[in-house]
Amino acid sequence: MANFNISDNKKITQKVLLLSRISTYIFLAYILTDVTAGGDLKHIIPYISFSLSMLYMILRRDFQLFRSSLFYALAGYVVVSYLLVPFSFDPGISLAATNKNILNSLFLFVAMYVHTSSQKETELMMGYLMFILAFVLFGAYYTSFSEFNAGIAGRHWFYPNVKLAFVKFKMHYNGFAMLVNMFIPLMIASLIQVRADEKRKKSLVIILLVLSVVAVFLSLSRGGWAVLIIMFVPWAFYPGKNVKHILTSLGYYGIITFLLIGLVWVAVPSFRLTIAQTGEQFRTVNERTVIWHRVVRAIEASPLYGWGLGDRIVWDEKPYVIKEEEKKLVFDKIGYHSHNMILHVLYHQGIIGLFFFGLFIGTSFLSALRGIKRSRGNAADQAFFFSVVCIFISLLFLHGMIEIVYFTWICFIIGFLSGQYSRCGLALAGK
Repeated sequence: MANFNISDNKKITQKVLLLSRISTYIFLAYILTDVTAGGDLKHIIPYISFSLSMLYMILRRDFQLFRSSLFYALAGYVVVSYLLVPFSFDPGISLAATNKNILNSLFLFVAMYVHTSSQKETELMMGYLMFILAFVLFGAYYTSFSEFNAGIAGRHWFYPNVKLAFVKFKMHYNGFAMLVNMFIPLMIASLIQVRADEKRKKSLVIILLVLSVVAVFLSLSRGGWAVLIIMFVPWAFYPGKNVKHILTSLGYYGIITFLLIGLVWVAVPSFRLTIAQTGEQFRTVNERTVIWHRVVRAIEASPLYGWGLGDRIVWDEKPYVIKEEEKKLVFDKIGYHSHNMILHVLYHQGIIGLFFFGLFIGTSFLSALRGIKRSRGNAADQAFFFSVVCIFISLLFLHGMIEIVYFTWICFIIGFLSGQYSRCGLALAGK
């Protein structure tokens, strides 16, 4: 009878894991691709994913995540975000934004831990992330080909804007470049982990890397260009033994990449024009400076609590709430996004919110660095911790200077980091 119960429990656990995996993958599809299909599913899938992930951990009696400094730091920021809601200029909007952006990010953090905390789950997750990257790249290449052939290509013509019968999604060119740059370090880490006999997988990863680098350049996102170039620098200091061979291989394919970019240079006038104007744009005062000055004035008017979460709470000499139909008009007038992560948090959540946000980011970055040290001697394990450090540098410290990084993306990466600690048999930081 006891054996029957144990076996039955294992079957239930595996079914729960499967359901959790499916719901988490759907969750990630909405978070990473901006797919518009699904209706109300996108609103309830985070709760389903979180509930199933929690049930799986209960069945496994795996609670180490909830005793880690990573979870404490994130939970502290989540709690403070809710405590700041009553101080918002419009608490109703801020409560909805907190539920959508902050609470959902906590759910994703937990789900990512579950689905990257073992070797099998990590391999499945990496395969799915390759699919997501290929899907987004397909959208960009499909859009550019369609619009270029239709003669409607503009300055920023390379980004996903897919309107097919079975799928619809669209991304801003800066967000597209940011997303692809976030995936590139993970693809490099995956390449380092590929065994010598896995030639097909190696070829697939290299193809994705080449297409990704070309895509970032074609996006005409200057921030994306800068981050892409700087992001490869840390890999020169990667401690793994096989990295020189990997970098040499990437170098060969890099030549192919730049030949493709050269072909685009000849074929696409808008690409040449943007590159020609890049130096001038960097030397002149960018429109972001005007936005930053406006945001700083708003912060000075409410430095401690901010004005509340929600992109409908804007500032134009005074705070006010815009209607959904006014968003484009207001954006054209004042550019309601702050284009800087620190200013964004200060504006919406004040000094209090920034302190807890910074504590979470700082704890996570130190945990990634600690993971590199603790996994010394295993190049494959180090590769993933190293890739997370590179993502921090590219996504938060560089892109975050000029754009708003989605908090869900941040928790996606840090949830991945926590799972790698478990997969490698390491104690989570702070335990």
